[in-house]
Amino acid sequence: SLVYQKIHPYNQQKIELGYEDDSFIAVFSISNVTQLESYSFYYRLMPLKETWIKAGAQSNAIFTNLRPGEYTLEIRAVDKWQNSLPIKKI
Repeated sequence: SLVYQKIHPYNQQKIELGYEDDSFIAVFSISNVTQLESYSFYYRLMPLKETWIKAGAQSNAIFTNLRPGEYTLEIRAVDKWQNSLPIKKI
């Protein structure tokens, strides 16, 4: 089944999905930041993907057909001057 999860990467610690939840959508946002539109989000789901993927204009990521196990979702926000906030691991 598909799980929709809004993630505040710099406040969130852990996401737990049930065994039957093999897909989820993560929507990224940052609290306490002015001009959120100045940031782009990049993500990767370890150990499945080691390269960074730029989130689209919707600032989200869709993961499907995940096998049961433990994964680490890494998210980074980069502003228009290429300054990166610390990488968040969930």
